[in-house]
Amino acid sequence: MQVPADIAKKFNKIFYWNLIGSFAYESVKIFHNLGLILLLDSSLYGFIGYFLSFIYFSNRIADLGSTPAITPFFHIFTESKDSFRKIFFKLHIIPFATFLSIIIIASTTIFSLNSADKIGSLAPIAAVPVLILLETVRYFQRAFLNTAFQSKRVVMIELISFGFYLGTIWLPFLINHTTINLNSIIMAHLLDSFISVSAFSFLFFKFYKTLPTTSITKHQPISTLVKRIWKTKFLNFTLKTSKDLFTSNFLTPIFAIRFGFHQVGIFYFASTLATSIQSIIKVGINHPTSALLANIKQHPITTKKHAFSLISSKLTALLTPLAFFILLNYNLIARYMTKLNNASQLASIFFCFQFIAILEFFFLLYEQFYIAEEKTHKILPFKLLEIAIFFAIITLNTHSPIQAILLQLAFSRIICLVILAMYAYHDWQIKPHLIPSQRVLIGSTALALFFFLILSFI
Repeated sequence: MQVPADIAKKFNKIFYWNLIGSFAYESVKIFHNLGLILLLDSSLYGFIGYFLSFIYFSNRIADLGSTPAITPFFHIFTESKDSFRKIFFKLHIIPFATFLSIIIIASTTIFSLNSADKIGSLAPIAAVPVLILLETVRYFQRAFLNTAFQSKRVVMIELISFGFYLGTIWLPFLINHTTINLNSIIMAHLLDSFISVSAFSFLFFKFYKTLPTTSITKHQPISTLVKRIWKTKFLNFTLKTSKDLFTSNFLTPIFAIRFGFHQVGIFYFASTLATSIQSIIKVGINHPTSALLANIKQHPITTKKHAFSLISSKLTALLTPLAFFILLNYNLIARYMTKLNNASQLASIFFCFQFIAILEFFFLLYEQFYIAEEKTHKILPFKLLEIAIFFAIITLNTHSPIQAILLQLAFSRIICLVILAMYAYHDWQIKPHLIPSQRVLIGSTALALFFFLILSFI
């Protein structure tokens, strides 16, 4: 049985809106970071990367699995205003806010103890609790609104707030030749976060007003529902943590402590380039996938298998141009990167981290299916194994360069992905659609050749 036509149409619509918005956002972000690394001292750029990575990893921890839990319970949360208040707000939001407060206090304390002697300003320490609060709420609101098929509005708000962020940093520099420093970047991030959260809160209220007054469906007893929600949160938290360990938000602070801010600045820039490319694809897949699976929650397994095939075909169509571009242009990319700030290791770090990022898409594909079906516990042993391998690699490689550590992490992820794919096929008989269409192959080849010619003559 296929996905209902109206839901498939909405999926395709938010897929393209997320893809277009993400492409615009991340393209500008790449040039923004390129400008920063060229203008700023490498140690200062490294500290900025350390500061921002610490913020974003803290907000992922503070989320406590609340955001992924939106997908399996969305149909219950949004059935009526009564369900929204009694189930979504009381059972989901209040515990979320309580844990967020604890993480804000703990993270601010940890950051101040580890960074007070490295900076000459109190601004970063004062900004930590505010940014963790705003970014955690923003992350949660964005996911909820996308699941509610509000992607067009979400994308527009994010682009507008990012425009204010860039304007706050670059307009004073270009017009008044004001120096870009740590404080100006922090103020820009605060403005960006505040604008997005304010606008998302308005959309939240509007969405709530559209809900029916009372529920029609008779739900499980509250005690049973509480257990389901907390079980899902815990499992999703473990699942997300295993993924977040492989991101630059966690690796940047670890490498900063081990290699210093100069070296971590090179890693942060390389990982930012790779993450920006990853985000263009991830945003196009992540939120639409959650929305699609949430809205077919009550459909038979045959519909869900068709949905998995539909999603994986979109992923294949997005990854094929990237794969062709890297395969054809990697020598030229490496040549240009080695000229940037005399960082000969920049290209190798970029390619290693990009490979890890590509693998993440396939983990995401399977994990969201298990999350939507509330079967996350079935893959928990694999995620715990993944976490154990990660810390073994980080702990044992005390004298290895960053590139060697990344290669070992990539190899461990390949093994875990193969195991997960086999297990998912055993459980659901699902398999990804990995063969691109002829149109995608022709387009990818033409695009890769176009960039090859451009880069060859620059």
